[in-house]
Amino acid sequence: MFEEIFNKKTVNTEKLSDYGFIKDGGGYIFHADLPEEGFTLTVTFDGEFDTSLTDDLGEDYTLYKTDAEGAFVGRIRNLVRERLEDIAKNCCDSWVFSNPRTLAVIDYAAKKYGDALEFLWPDTPDNAVLRRKDSSKWYAAILCAPAKRFNKEGKTALEILDLKAPPDFVAKIIDNKTFFPAWHMNKKHWFTVLLSGDIRDEYLFGLIDQSYSLAGR
Repeated sequence: MFEEIFNKKTVNTEKLSDYGFIKDGGGYIFHADLPEEGFTLTVTFDGEFDTSLTDDLGEDYTLYKTDAEGAFVGRIRNLVRERLEDIAKNCCDSWVFSNPRTLAVIDYAAKKYGDALEFLWPDTPDNAVLRRKDSSKWYAAILCAPAKRFNKEGKTALEILDLKAPPDFVAKIIDNKTFFPAWHMNKKHWFTVLLSGDIRDEYLFGLIDQSYSLAGR
């Protein structure tokens, strides 16, 4: 329940901190009192948002997450929804990417590593990176690049993914069809994946895992 509030949105972790979320292990946590109802709302983010409600005695209240009906539970559910909508408005960036495989990459990084895209360059709002929390090093960059750069026709920019790999792997994987020399990255240690190319999600996710591992060194 409430998942649709964050559809087509990417969490901006700096905005989470500004909003009042506290770093908690690999994720973030936020508390808000609902004094008139006698509850404390806890919102956590660790790749996905979740909520919990506790009363003054520390007991969990979960009916608001079900299809239960009634004036009281309806009011509580609306209060939680209003808070989540406010968090989405103030802590998230709308997705600039539309390729289904790009969205699959974003979802994979969020669910496996708890990482969200970082949009670092105001003058290029369609470029973003993923970085490890422990080393702060990038392990992926999702960018939009001219179609002609990848031997394609059309004026619409293509969505691409830059990943890190050992130099011998980089040299072997380049086929100039789906895998290309790195766009805006060191071409010895990085390569580019054309996300509209012929590649299985499982193989792509394995390449992301490899890049993540290398970024930890």
